[in-house]
Amino acid sequence: MLISWTSATNAAQLYNVVLAANSSTKQPPTSNLSTDHVWDAFTILTLLEDFARQGRVLDVPHGCVQANRFFEAMAYRTSRIADIGHEMDRHYCDKCMRVFQEENGELSKIHALVVDGICIGRPCCAYQLEPCKNPLMSKHARFCAVHAPESLVCAVVTCRSAVDEGYLTCSEPAHRQLESNRRERQKAMFYLSQVHHRHGISHPANSLEPDDLADDIELPDGPEAPQQSTTFTAQDQCPDKEDESARKLRGVFGRNRTHAEVVFHRPCGIMIRRETCYKAETLTQITESLHWLEGRGLLPEVLFYDNGCRLYRSFRARNDPLFDKLALPVDVFHWKSKHKKTDIECSYHCSPYSFPELRVDATGSWYFNSSVAEQNNVWLGGYHSMLREMGEVRYNFFLDEMILRRNRLTFAKLHDYSPGTLPTT
Repeated sequence: MLISWTSATNAAQLYNVVLAANSSTKQPPTSNLSTDHVWDAFTILTLLEDFARQGRVLDVPHGCVQANRFFEAMAYRTSRIADIGHEMDRHYCDKCMRVFQEENGELSKIHALVVDGICIGRPCCAYQLEPCKNPLMSKHARFCAVHAPESLVCAVVTCRSAVDEGYLTCSEPAHRQLESNRRERQKAMFYLSQVHHRHGISHPANSLEPDDLADDIELPDGPEAPQQSTTFTAQDQCPDKEDESARKLRGVFGRNRTHAEVVFHRPCGIMIRRETCYKAETLTQITESLHWLEGRGLLPEVLFYDNGCRLYRSFRARNDPLFDKLALPVDVFHWKSKHKKTDIECSYHCSPYSFPELRVDATGSWYFNSSVAEQNNVWLGGYHSMLREMGEVRYNFFLDEMILRRNRLTFAKLHDYSPGTLPTT
């Protein structure tokens, strides 16, 4: 899974086709591996290793179905990582921290972070008035238990009328036509290719069986194929006033999907924090994560963020203490291609050229790899098709474990760059 993005289903089939079928001994059919066997092995091994590192004994209930046996332990591990961080969040090395001498002879350091989002997600509650973080009642449920009554409300986002029996929309002709069009598109062959593209099935979960492409869970909503998540909007795509005639009805006929994962990366490639965005990548969420890092003594001196100019304005408008503690340069590529040069934030305060400490010398290259997020996102995007049907508990558990193991591989390549661990504050 870590190296080749192999799903549990394909891992089981690979064993059954290559190894089990060629065994010299006669084995009963039950000796074949199933997807559940692979997931159980992955979960049990991960939990045993994690609890051993914590000096604890893994204790799971015996009186429940196997599918739910480890959920409590998995959720505990996820909660602990969210509260205290990943095992390498205090990492530093010559690729992510620079120590230099000031003109007055004093030594200073710059420990950098790069933050970026990628549009991978999981099913979540379809409630539209505000982001809902409650778990779904079942795998194919549209809503959580709290918002279950919303199934009696028209699926069109702007409508609060009651649905007609047998439909997901009200009697409004335009709304009913939207639902009819959706049903027709589901039946059309061309729709299959659109779903493949939207789901980003470059690494299908099962290479021998077709996906359930008639699953109507994300027709108008959810993330597109894996791509960068951003709060930044290109200027030529953002008119001063929306054309009223261009507005289109938008319906949510199935489950919603989380929008993206925002990941904080060291320029050396170590990932230290992950946050799920339910509706959009927001400045508020980025700010909250930065305050969490500050509380643990992990606030960097420099944060590379594509939307650093708006984050700078947000800090200044709210008199946030981070305004005086954090430099917010934009990655060089994004600064050149996506940012205006006519306002003071983009042209000066968040220009990477305003920070000579970020360069090796006056005419040299940049010291930090501020494009590391895009590089790690390529790796994360490979899990898109595996993640899109996972429930909340397994989704978080799996992502955290993959990041941990990826960090270990990255760390093994940093032995020539003076790696170390920051002291606990």
